[in-house]
Amino acid sequence: MLNTLSLAPRAGFRPAALFHPASLVLVSGEGSAEAPILARNLAAGGFRGRMMAVGAAPEGFEAIPDIAALPVAPDLAVLCLPPDGLEPAMIALAARGCHAAVVPGPAPDLAALERRSGMRALGQGSFGLAVPGIGLNATLSHIPPAKGRLALVTQSSAIARAVLDWAAAEAVGFTHVIGIGGNQGQGFAGALDWLARDPGTGAILLDIRRIKNRRMFISAARAAARTRPVVAIRAGGRLADASGQADAVMEAALRRAGVLRVAGLEDLLSAAETLAKVRVSSRPLAGAGDRIAVVTNGIGLGSLASDAALAGGGRLAEIGDEALAAVAIGLPDGWTGRNPLALGPGSAARLGEAAAMLAGLPGVDAVVALHAPEPGGSPDVVRETLAAAVKASRGAPILVGWPGQATAGPQRARLAEAGVAVFPTPEAAVRGALHLAQDRRNRVAAAELPSRAVLDLAPDRVRVARIFATARAAGRRELTEEEALSVLAA
Repeated sequence: MLNTLSLAPRAGFRPAALFHPASLVLVSGEGSAEAPILARNLAAGGFRGRMMAVGAAPEGFEAIPDIAALPVAPDLAVLCLPPDGLEPAMIALAARGCHAAVVPGPAPDLAALERRSGMRALGQGSFGLAVPGIGLNATLSHIPPAKGRLALVTQSSAIARAVLDWAAAEAVGFTHVIGIGGNQGQGFAGALDWLARDPGTGAILLDIRRIKNRRMFISAARAAARTRPVVAIRAGGRLADASGQADAVMEAALRRAGVLRVAGLEDLLSAAETLAKVRVSSRPLAGAGDRIAVVTNGIGLGSLASDAALAGGGRLAEIGDEALAAVAIGLPDGWTGRNPLALGPGSAARLGEAAAMLAGLPGVDAVVALHAPEPGGSPDVVRETLAAAVKASRGAPILVGWPGQATAGPQRARLAEAGVAVFPTPEAAVRGALHLAQDRRNRVAAAELPSRAVLDLAPDRVRVARIFATARAAGRRELTEEEALSVLAA
């Protein structure tokens, strides 16, 4: 039977106060290394709510002498205090009506501090919290996160900074950046529950080291993955268990919950590039989703992409004669292949048109369009036609590979700014398409339920009847939150 006490929220705690605060207080102690960084980021972020400070009084904050003197109960407290100063501060904040906190520094046994104070906190060692849509940047980041469709839930500050640095260069933005640190307080489940209900979040990235409550995590991850892609990376899995068995169990559990597990930071960034730019949630979840069509103005690039697709477990989509005839002009002499589709020299300007045609075919799940620099070409025209094709496509997603650096780098940057999933190599573009396919398979598997014959249900009907009788005897037509959770547990 479920422990209803573990499901019940702390008295006074509201998830919106933590993940979408309207006011905050920065409580700092003398000599805090984190406080100046957080104060600077908060002041520069353009937060639309009220900002107060207890302790140091940074510019842009209302200076308050102590917690008891706060003029209003803030939604969120950012606690830059030594470990021995945390408990009295949390108790005072809870008494003032604040029940949500971020703890960027050390906090031994934060879970016990939560229980004694009645607060919930991100930490210990939290990277912080950013909600770019409301101008909140209460993080230890070196660069402000832009507004976008990704959410990042991370335990590692180093990985968070690397992802944000990459995102700034690739014109990728975020709805939330949530640092749960040591995962002793508010953890993955709470963050996923919030993000699953956020209509602006198109995809979620998870940096996982330790899962505190496995059941709650799997339940929350499964709910989130039903409506949007969820991608996870796990640093140190083999370091903790060299046999790889624990890592394999973790991957199987994630897959069953609909979460796409990737192997390293490069794969995480590749998946982020794809998921931030491709609205995969609108596509029907049917079939394996691994039929890839490759179109290019250089057969060498097409061959590399085809090899990568097959080596990665994908399939090359079959392109029929009728579809081939639509782009027959410009094919090299003697070309008899169907996929990859090479348009031939001087045909780069037709890449967008051909990609859009392939994206509309029923047998194509993803299109990889590859551009090779060519003498006398018009790369700006190619870029504009590719961006237009991606924007106008109502069929399969179009991913662009534009190898090179001297002339290709600026074009990739412009495509990224236009919202195109663009990659520096054919292999990276194909990896993005394969991520889409794996995400589709995982989410289909997560939607499956086991047969009723294997479910062992033992509802406690007597307990439920007793709860209802108590409410009726009190003249109530509604249950309290605790009663409702008890009914669900029974």
